[in-house]
Amino acid sequence: MRCKDFDWRMQRLLDSRLPPEHDHQLIAHSAVCLHCERVLEVQRQLLATTALSSTVETSPRLTAGVLSAVARQSSARRRTRRGLLACALAASLTWLLLVPDEPRENKRVARTASETHQVLPSKSHTRGTPQQNAPEVIEPGHRENRTLSTRDAQLVLNRLKTPLAQWNMRSSLQMRQIADGLRPIATSFSIALDALRRTLPGGKRRALSKPQAGRVHVPRSGLT
Repeated sequence: MRCKDFDWRMQRLLDSRLPPEHDHQLIAHSAVCLHCERVLEVQRQLLATTALSSTVETSPRLTAGVLSAVARQSSARRRTRRGLLACALAASLTWLLLVPDEPRENKRVARTASETHQVLPSKSHTRGTPQQNAPEVIEPGHRENRTLSTRDAQLVLNRLKTPLAQWNMRSSLQMRQIADGLRPIATSFSIALDALRRTLPGGKRRALSKPQAGRVHVPRSGLT
């Protein structure tokens, strides 16, 4: 027998969990080859250790301790996951409520500034005839109105630049968005409440019966 055949037969015995004594040719070859004898001894010790460990029983206390430790670890992990999820939800809600919508705010401020700029008088002068370049005669009333409109526009711009005005605009926009989101929920709740009132006894309001006009009995003797 060659050493290659010895290894193959030893592997078959190991797969079947059988000791080397089941194959006499292996014993005969191990008596001749020193390396194969060492392999045979190692496999014999391995099978003996496996058989011994399979017969040893664990104590109920050790089993209960292992199970309780596993349960505590799983519950702790579950609580940690729930806490992280709650923190993530709270952070996302806070971000949605407090962080403004910058593109919309920038567009609104730019639109207000452009409208105000249109109200302000233009300083550019165009070339033309002397009559066109002549100074325009403005009546005192119109001059006061134009001054007031310019002053109001500048006041609006200054107020829009303050942090309080920007915060008020953002708060109103956020409240409008929240109200738009809660409106369908309120409608559905009102519909459900009306349906519940109809199902309860006495929930339907009885329509009041209209008073019927009584017939006036006129005796025949009274007729002429």
